[in-house]
Amino acid sequence: MTAELFRNRPELARELLEVSFGVEFPEYDKARTDAGDCTDFAPVPYRADAVVVFVSADLLHRERFGSDVVMTVVVEVQRRYQDGKAWTWPLYLATLRARNKAPVMLLVICPNEKEAEKCRQSIHLGHPGWILRPLVVSPASIPTITDSDVAAQSPELAVLSAVTHGADPGKGKDIRSRPG
Repeated sequence: MTAELFRNRPELARELLEVSFGVEFPEYDKARTDAGDCTDFAPVPYRADAVVVFVSADLLHRERFGSDVVMTVVVEVQRRYQDGKAWTWPLYLATLRARNKAPVMLLVICPNEKEAEKCRQSIHLGHPGWILRPLVVSPASIPTITDSDVAAQSPELAVLSAVTHGADPGKGKDIRSRPG
């Protein structure tokens, strides 16, 4: 019965949001209802660069949340900022949150500061307070690893450090000259 009120007069949604929550709507010409089924029958492949799932062996966690996943991290590598990512990144997070029944974070890796700044832009999803602020790693936040013991503990971080800082005249010499 209640949903029928919105089907009868779609503007009711705007009125309630304005009156109850102070939401300001953009200008529009018409409100209409749409199908409530959120399934997309035309498959569109959306693929994150990498997805990391953190799981727990705690049976109580599995029982409480219906999943052994405690956190999911979507990793995206952006050599150049792409406007379309503002539409697909939230989709990745929402899909994986529903699938894994766990919180999800977006980790964006950028090779230069200029592109990193673009990727750090907040993505406003429309719902009050629902703003995606990508967690962006750039050269400024990647440690320079010159100690072979540290590199041995995390070889992948050492490679990322070398790729990021190896060409830097101030840091590259120390990275390249270390025995390993």
